[in-house]
Amino acid sequence: MAKAKTKANISATTFDGAEAWRSLDPEAQARIGAAALEKMVAKAIFEVEFSATAAGRAAVVALEMADNLLHVAVLGKDGLDDRLWTDVVGRRVTYRVPSVLGIFCHSCGYSDADDCEDTSGGWASDTLCAACAQG
Repeated sequence: MAKAKTKANISATTFDGAEAWRSLDPEAQARIGAAALEKMVAKAIFEVEFSATAAGRAAVVALEMADNLLHVAVLGKDGLDDRLWTDVVGRRVTYRVPSVLGIFCHSCGYSDADDCEDTSGGWASDTLCAACAQG
């Protein structure tokens, strides 16, 4: 099965979380760190209890609330500078995909972490999967 052609909106540069963290002031780091801890504890409770117990039920709501808190802390007014995760050339925006993903196709977004629509899989280069290279 051939891959559907999409307009690639992936930057040649990946997002580096460690670099972004160093760019933040201590107050922003504290807000993001606290929100991340809240989210991960809620997720841990949810994964153990699901929503079958009182703690699990509370964790479901806490996870959603902590996710929103983290979103605002990271991407809100006093969070990351957009230039750390986007590149703008003229009116075209491309996104710096998080480096945690490892190697991924800059044309279609495929990585070793997900299933490729093309059953052959594989890589033509560090930034192009075999299916996209074939056209």
